[in-house]
Amino acid sequence: MTTVVTLLIRLVGSMILTRLLSPDVYGTATIIISLMMIMAMLTDLGFHAFLLRHPAGDDPHFLDIIWTIHALRGLALTIVAVSAAPTLAHLLQKPEIAMPLAVASVSFLLNGLVSLGPIVILRSGGVAKLCFIDIALLLFQTIVGVLAALIFRSAWAVIGGYLAQAALNLLLSYILFPFARHRLAFSKSVTEEFWRFSKIIMVSSILSLVIGQADKVILARVLTLEEFGLYAIALNLASVMSNFASIYVTRVLYPMYAKLWQQGEEVLAHNYYIVKRQVSMAFAFLAGAVVTSAAIPIYILYDNRYVGAAFYLSILAFGSILALNTKSAAEYMTASGRITGTMNSNIARIVWLCFSLPVFYHLLGPTGVVVAFSLIEIPALIYFLRKLGQFGVLDLREEGWQGLAAFAGLAAGHFAKVPALAVFNWYHGI
Repeated sequence: MTTVVTLLIRLVGSMILTRLLSPDVYGTATIIISLMMIMAMLTDLGFHAFLLRHPAGDDPHFLDIIWTIHALRGLALTIVAVSAAPTLAHLLQKPEIAMPLAVASVSFLLNGLVSLGPIVILRSGGVAKLCFIDIALLLFQTIVGVLAALIFRSAWAVIGGYLAQAALNLLLSYILFPFARHRLAFSKSVTEEFWRFSKIIMVSSILSLVIGQADKVILARVLTLEEFGLYAIALNLASVMSNFASIYVTRVLYPMYAKLWQQGEEVLAHNYYIVKRQVSMAFAFLAGAVVTSAAIPIYILYDNRYVGAAFYLSILAFGSILALNTKSAAEYMTASGRITGTMNSNIARIVWLCFSLPVFYHLLGPTGVVVAFSLIEIPALIYFLRKLGQFGVLDLREEGWQGLAAFAGLAAGHFAKVPALAVFNWYHGI
């Protein structure tokens, strides 16, 4: 339900903003957000996973210690990002992004000061409350962004909405979770324990960073801002699917798997497919449908300047089909104490990119970069299927049903596209 509402808010916001802003503005804003994500993931210490699994995850003093580390990380990131903004803009040959990047970096400090209450509440199954907060934050960000676009008509509109959302998130984290108000606290033993856990997470996050942001960095270098803006539009729509997969596995599956693991590995293995079966099949079907019907939302929602985004959306949606399978397998391994699973799957993805990127770029040019990244979940799936087989969890029949759901979605999207576009063209007299 959150995904559907999120999609509607993003679509409405995108429709308004694309009429107020030009494609090159979207390109500029996407580059800035990508650079910030790169810096955040380079220092990802795994706070979420650590607190959910730790026996003392509800202890106030323990939470204060972890929050102190969290806040210091946010402060350090802000200082580094502001200092590095001119250099990064020069390296990308996009001098116009320097000042907006420096201002947007304040969000690191705001996010670092956020209460840990939203993570703690997941230990008791408070998913619904977090989902409502996410919707409220996105709606607020969209409204602020639209109002700012009416005034600035530049990338500052997107940055303004981004900062406003971070500020409201900080405020709500203390208003709605008063039990998790923090103060500075230090402990050598807890910090050392956290660091032992975080070292593996950090390596995995760095690899995830390369995988998740390299396409934007490469395309930002080889595409014009206008063409990159089209890619950004498609990426914004496709991210609804990937965001759903991430939220579902971290807020629903991972806490559930962690509890099942406490009852015994055989209990977790038995329920691995059962708890995610229906959602996985529905996700595969919808992702497949978007692949073959990507032109429908682009033609309906945007004007002729953005028609080229349909091509990118189709490719990106194809890459989302396997996302829920690989993410859920990674959460299974983490919940069962095998925290190297995500790192090893990312290594498989990196190896794939090392071989596929030069080949596809040579054959298809910049489009080849998008294609190479769209197929990146295949080597990860192969790795996880092999590991699940070793653990006695793999069920090829369950995997097969999800594959059939994806093919059914591909067919449904193809047959829906023709009449939908015919009606659209008739309505517009084309």
